[in-house]
Amino acid sequence: MEEGAASSVTGDPCRPADAAALIYTSGTTGKPKGVELTHSNLVWNALTMRDGMVDELLSVGCAKSPVRSLAVLPWAHIYGQTLELHAMLAGGHEVALCSDPAAFLDEAQEARPDVLFAVPALYNKIHDGFRANRRAMSDGKKALADRAIASGARQAKRRYDSTLPGPSFFEKLQHSVLDALVLKKVRSALGGSVQFCGNGGAAVSPGVREFIEAIGIPMTSGYGLTETSPVLAKEKPFDPKNLLPGSIGKALTGVALKCVDLEGKEVPTGEPGELVASGPGVMRGYWGKPAETKEVLYEEGGQTWFRTGDRCVMEADGHVRVVGRVKELYKLANGKYVAPAPLEDALARSRYVAQAFVYGSDRAHNVCLVAPDWANVAKKFGVDGVAMAAPFTFEPKATIEALLAEHRAAITELMEAEIAYHAKGFKSFERPERVGVVGEGFNAARGMITPKLSVKRAAVLAAHQADLDGLYGGGDDA
Repeated sequence: MEEGAASSVTGDPCRPADAAALIYTSGTTGKPKGVELTHSNLVWNALTMRDGMVDELLSVGCAKSPVRSLAVLPWAHIYGQTLELHAMLAGGHEVALCSDPAAFLDEAQEARPDVLFAVPALYNKIHDGFRANRRAMSDGKKALADRAIASGARQAKRRYDSTLPGPSFFEKLQHSVLDALVLKKVRSALGGSVQFCGNGGAAVSPGVREFIEAIGIPMTSGYGLTETSPVLAKEKPFDPKNLLPGSIGKALTGVALKCVDLEGKEVPTGEPGELVASGPGVMRGYWGKPAETKEVLYEEGGQTWFRTGDRCVMEADGHVRVVGRVKELYKLANGKYVAPAPLEDALARSRYVAQAFVYGSDRAHNVCLVAPDWANVAKKFGVDGVAMAAPFTFEPKATIEALLAEHRAAITELMEAEIAYHAKGFKSFERPERVGVVGEGFNAARGMITPKLSVKRAAVLAAHQADLDGLYGGGDDA
């Protein structure tokens, strides 16, 4: 401070349009790019989320202020930075810092957060933990746990549908008992105080969302990108359309959203198209990359619009659903389009599947590469000691290799059955006809996932093209 006071250099005052942050994209569909976000970008989104948080907490019955979150998201990523570092502190709230995502459940006991902001991986972990505990229960306790979850799901459903009749006195009493015996214990794994949770980064599966709300924690999802500071759209608590697959809610105040075709023309309501956005959070551009900036930013009607790259459907009331990535969309040989992400997410809900990679561009049908959850597969085959050491990385590798060598055919049959079961809700042409098993997951050590744990499709294709081709065998499909 003394050195600065003695300096003759005069400071240049900060202006709203000045760059405040340079945050790199995760590189899901290409090389990471530096996103130039201005002070006005960040301040607008932080204050908008801060003010919206007050209404949201009140709507779920939480009048407490300040509230506390347990930050598990990296603040180098725009989601955690905006929601916690900026918006929570701007609202005078408290933020406890999680030392390691793997220690989240342990540290939640100390921090006792009131709210959570996380990605689907955390909610999946909570759900999978409950399922693992249930499998170890006696038949009587399993029945009690199932009744508690069913009761909680009915309570949650009533909050989404005001036309449903209210619970009878007996139902209220029964739910109160089941909540005390079962659901309260599940919530205690998160510290026992969570009254609301937010999801972002990717769509949470309907089954996991239903479970989180059944244990008594309301959830909403939001949508945005690094290039938009990030939040563009947000669900309102207990809107029935939140339960639709891929729901991201409606545009924030000040944000304009529309879906356009490949020529940039707005598509009719209810039809899929690329989501484009305009608003105060849209970036200044990609640092040092004018050509790449021009690919995603364009001027129309006196506004700057950003091409999100997400394939979406907009309802008449403005509610938006994400149905895939434009660049990930591919066409089968029969001319039908496939968006692989929703299908892959559904397939990975199997406890035996860590990751699924669906492929079929210009082919007669889809195939699927499966990276198993080796911890659960090993237990099924009577082998102990296998565990996840990092996201989608299982150890010891020697044990996994031995499992594959001895039981490859049986493991493949197991994966085929799981994929067939979890793909039932999709169209027949979308379901994979053949399944292959890989020994190592699509993980960070192989350069195949982003910091958000999204799979880099190009990297997987580069490493596994021969495996995918092999699933077609030969002849017309090869």
